[in-house]
Amino acid sequence: LLGGDKDKSEQENLKDNIPIGLCGNVYVKIKGTIMEGDLITVSNVPGVGCKVDNRLKCIGKIVGKALERKNSLEVEKIKIQIMLA
Repeated sequence: LLGGDKDKSEQENLKDNIPIGLCGNVYVKIKGTIMEGDLITVSNVPGVGCKVDNRLKCIGKIVGKALERKNSLEVEKIKIQIMLA
C-alpha cells in the first residue's frame, strides 16, 4: 500500500490508501482484447491499461507484459508482469 497505518488491518488501510505494484506479477484493469505476451501501456481511461499498438509511440510508457489472454472489449482484470525501468 502507498501509505497506511501499521496499527490498522489491511482491509482498514485499503479504505484510505492505494495498493501499488512495483515489481512482479500483479492484476491490473485492462480494456480491449489482449493476447499473452502483448505489451501493456496506459490508456485514456485513468487506472486502466491497454495493449501497445505502436511501440515507437510508447517509448518509456510500457507498464508490463500480459500473462493472460482477454477476449472481451470490456474492462477486466488480468495478470501482467510489471516491466517498469
